[in-house]
Amino acid sequence: IATGVDVLTGPGAREDAVATMILLGDGSPTVTYYGSNPSGCSSSSPANCRDPRADAMAQAQSAVNAGVIIYTIFVGEASFAQDHALMLQYIADLTDNGRLEGEYTGSRSLPDGYRPAFDAAWFQENVSGNYYLASDAAQLEAAYDAIFAKIYTRLVR
Repeated sequence: IATGVDVLTGPGAREDAVATMILLGDGSPTVTYYGSNPSGCSSSSPANCRDPRADAMAQAQSAVNAGVIIYTIFVGEASFAQDHALMLQYIADLTDNGRLEGEYTGSRSLPDGYRPAFDAAWFQENVSGNYYLASDAAQLEAAYDAIFAKIYTRLVR
């Protein structure tokens, strides 16, 4: 996220462009911002998720502060997303308008470990349309098509 924000807002960035990035992943932060790579964050070692999740949350806030919109795509089986997609949902939720509409406390508390993600369709309809789930190539292509349509709409307004 930090590298994307730097590219989109740093020297050489187009001032008239909408700063937008697409974050594609499996929901597990694999690198801490200043530390270990890999972070060891996994469903079998959720205690290792604290620092990389906190770093991802801080970088998402930095993106908001810089005016960068992040679309996220969880790649994997929908059943796997239930335990692993919450971080990507959080990032999409925060960066779509600079505030959180979803609930990230209680059983969905971040950054500790893995918590239940929202149902993807419900999340898109009720929280943020900037999160997508792709369990196969057709769903991934549909996610990119939907994102590109949104980006195009922002550019022509």
